[in-house]
Amino acid sequence: MFLKNLMTKKVALFIITAGIFLVSADGGCKQGNESAALNGTWKLEKTNCCGRGMKMIIPEKGTIKTITFQEEGKYKEATNGITSKEGVFSLRKGINDYQYSVGDSANVVLFDSLMSGYITYLKDTLVISFGYMDLQTDFYTKKKK
Repeated sequence: MFLKNLMTKKVALFIITAGIFLVSADGGCKQGNESAALNGTWKLEKTNCCGRGMKMIIPEKGTIKTITFQEEGKYKEATNGITSKEGVFSLRKGINDYQYSVGDSANVVLFDSLMSGYITYLKDTLVISFGYMDLQTDFYTKKKK
Protein backbone atom coordinates (compact mmCIF):
# COMPACT_ATOMS: atom_id res chain seq x y z
CA MET A 1 0.00 0.00 0.00
CA PHE A 2 2.82 2.41 0.94
CA LEU A 3 4.63 1.70 -2.34
CA LYS A 4 1.45 2.25 -4.37
CA ASN A 5 0.84 5.69 -2.71
CA LEU A 6 4.47 6.68 -3.28
CA MET A 7 4.26 5.76 -6.99
CA THR A 8 0.98 7.66 -7.38
CA LYS A 9 2.55 10.80 -5.84
CA LYS A 10 5.61 10.51 -8.10
CA VAL A 11 3.45 10.10 -11.20
CA ALA A 12 1.30 13.10 -10.19
CA LEU A 13 4.41 15.23 -9.56
CA PHE A 14 5.85 14.19 -12.94
CA ILE A 15 2.63 15.10 -14.77
CA ILE A 16 2.41 18.50 -13.06
CA THR A 17 6.08 19.27 -13.77
CA ALA A 18 5.76 18.18 -17.40
CA GLY A 19 2.62 20.30 -17.81
CA ILE A 20 4.33 23.42 -16.47
CA PHE A 21 7.31 22.80 -18.74
CA LEU A 22 5.14 22.36 -21.83
CA VAL A 23 3.07 25.48 -21.13
CA SER A 24 6.15 27.64 -20.58
CA ALA A 25 7.99 26.18 -23.58
CA ASP A 26 4.97 26.77 -25.82
CA GLY A 27 4.85 30.44 -24.86
CA GLY A 28 8.51 30.89 -25.69
CA CYS A 29 8.24 29.13 -29.03
CA LYS A 30 5.31 31.17 -30.26
CA GLN A 31 7.14 34.51 -30.08
CA GLY A 32 10.16 33.07 -31.91
CA ASN A 33 7.94 31.46 -34.52
CA GLU A 34 5.96 34.68 -34.97
CA SER A 35 9.13 36.64 -35.64
CA ALA A 36 10.47 34.00 -38.03
CA ALA A 37 7.16 33.84 -39.90
CA LEU A 38 7.10 37.64 -40.33
CA ASN A 39 10.67 38.00 -41.64
CA GLY A 40 11.03 38.43 -45.38
CA THR A 41 9.45 40.48 -48.14
CA TRP A 42 5.68 40.70 -48.50
CA LYS A 43 3.79 42.02 -51.54
CA LEU A 44 0.68 44.13 -50.96
CA GLU A 45 -2.31 42.48 -52.64
CA LYS A 46 -5.11 44.73 -51.42
CA THR A 47 -6.14 47.19 -48.74
CA ASN A 48 -9.56 47.46 -47.15
CA CYS A 49 -10.04 51.05 -46.10
CA CYS A 50 -11.34 52.93 -44.05
CA GLY A 51 -13.83 53.09 -41.21
CA ARG A 52 -17.49 52.29 -41.72
CA GLY A 53 -17.49 53.14 -45.44
CA MET A 54 -15.06 50.29 -46.14
CA LYS A 55 -13.87 49.77 -49.72
CA MET A 56 -11.22 47.53 -51.27
CA ILE A 57 -8.20 49.20 -52.89
CA ILE A 58 -5.96 47.15 -55.20
CA PRO A 59 -2.59 48.57 -56.30
CA GLU A 60 -2.65 49.90 -59.87
CA LYS A 61 -1.54 47.48 -62.58
CA GLY A 62 2.26 47.52 -62.81
CA THR A 63 2.64 48.93 -59.28
CA ILE A 64 4.28 46.59 -56.78
CA LYS A 65 4.20 47.67 -53.15
CA THR A 66 6.18 45.63 -50.63
CA ILE A 67 7.12 45.58 -47.00
CA THR A 68 10.25 43.80 -45.82
CA PHE A 69 10.78 42.69 -42.23
CA GLN A 70 14.38 41.92 -41.26
CA GLU A 71 15.61 39.76 -38.39
CA GLU A 72 17.33 42.68 -36.69
CA GLY A 73 13.99 44.45 -36.17
CA LYS A 74 14.05 46.77 -39.18
CA TYR A 75 11.39 47.19 -41.83
CA LYS A 76 11.28 48.84 -45.23
CA GLU A 77 8.31 49.80 -47.41
CA ALA A 78 8.91 50.14 -51.15
CA THR A 79 6.99 50.90 -54.34
CA ASN A 80 8.41 49.30 -57.50
CA GLY A 81 11.67 48.69 -55.63
CA ILE A 82 12.11 52.30 -54.47
CA THR A 83 12.12 52.70 -50.69
CA SER A 84 9.36 54.99 -49.47
CA LYS A 85 9.69 54.42 -45.73
CA GLU A 86 11.94 52.54 -43.35
CA GLY A 87 12.27 52.18 -39.62
CA VAL A 88 12.20 49.73 -36.75
CA PHE A 89 9.51 47.31 -35.66
CA SER A 90 8.87 45.08 -32.70
CA LEU A 91 6.39 42.34 -31.89
CA ARG A 92 4.27 42.21 -28.76
CA LYS A 93 0.99 40.99 -27.39
CA GLY A 94 -1.88 43.50 -27.20
CA ILE A 95 -2.09 46.92 -28.81
CA ASN A 96 -1.14 48.76 -25.62
CA ASP A 97 -0.48 48.01 -21.97
CA TYR A 98 -4.04 48.74 -20.86
CA GLN A 99 -5.56 46.44 -23.44
CA TYR A 100 -3.02 43.74 -22.66
CA SER A 101 -3.84 43.97 -18.95
CA VAL A 102 -7.55 43.44 -19.68
CA GLY A 103 -6.98 40.36 -21.81
CA ASP A 104 -5.93 41.52 -25.29
CA SER A 105 -3.19 39.03 -26.09
CA ALA A 106 -3.39 39.14 -29.89
CA ASN A 107 -0.16 39.41 -31.88
CA VAL A 108 0.78 42.99 -32.72
CA VAL A 109 3.50 44.60 -34.81
CA LEU A 110 4.62 48.02 -33.56
CA PHE A 111 6.12 50.32 -36.22
CA ASP A 112 8.62 52.96 -35.01
CA SER A 113 7.04 52.88 -31.52
CA LEU A 114 4.18 54.94 -33.00
CA MET A 115 1.77 52.82 -35.02
CA SER A 116 0.64 49.35 -34.14
CA GLY A 117 -1.47 46.81 -35.99
CA TYR A 118 -2.83 43.38 -35.26
CA ILE A 119 -1.14 40.67 -37.32
CA THR A 120 -2.73 37.42 -38.39
CA TYR A 121 -2.07 34.84 -41.06
CA LEU A 122 -4.73 33.45 -43.39
CA LYS A 123 -3.05 30.53 -45.15
CA ASP A 124 -0.22 32.26 -47.12
CA THR A 125 -1.51 35.79 -46.49
CA LEU A 126 -0.24 38.22 -43.85
CA VAL A 127 -2.96 40.54 -42.58
CA ILE A 128 -2.01 43.74 -40.74
CA SER A 129 -5.08 45.45 -39.34
CA PHE A 130 -5.19 49.02 -38.12
CA GLY A 131 -8.98 48.75 -38.11
CA TYR A 132 -9.23 49.23 -34.36
CA MET A 133 -8.61 52.92 -35.16
CA ASP A 134 -10.95 52.90 -38.22
CA LEU A 135 -7.91 52.72 -40.47
CA GLN A 136 -6.96 50.23 -43.16
CA THR A 137 -6.39 46.51 -43.17
CA ASP A 138 -3.55 45.44 -45.49
CA PHE A 139 -3.28 41.98 -47.10
CA TYR A 140 0.17 40.75 -48.19
CA THR A 141 1.54 37.58 -49.75
CA LYS A 142 5.11 36.46 -49.16
CA LYS A 143 7.42 37.00 -52.10
CA LYS A 144 9.43 34.03 -53.26
CA LYS A 145 13.21 34.47 -53.25
